[in-house]
Amino acid sequence: MAVGDVVNGIGAASTRIDFQPAAGVEIMISYNSGSSVTVAGLTNGIVDSPSLNIASLPSVLTNTKMFINNTNYLYIEAAGQCRGYTGIQIK
Repeated sequence: MAVGDVVNGIGAASTRIDFQPAAGVEIMISYNSGSSVTVAGLTNGIVDSPSLNIASLPSVLTNTKMFINNTNYLYIEAAGQCRGYTGIQIK
């Protein structure tokens, strides 16, 4: 992959999504939960940091941007519906 390439992913219903870029790669992720209850955030593989608790503020945190890399990467908790993300490689 190269700078400017688009990345995206979709997870099946009731499955957790973890997206960890390769070493040296940085990606800006755009995430939108819609209006349903979702928790997403950064993880280092050991500790999850729920940066986006969509359950409490669904209308405020839509189209939220996150910057991720190989050390601190994206997770989206399992939910009853399919979840997804999209982003662009910036480094």
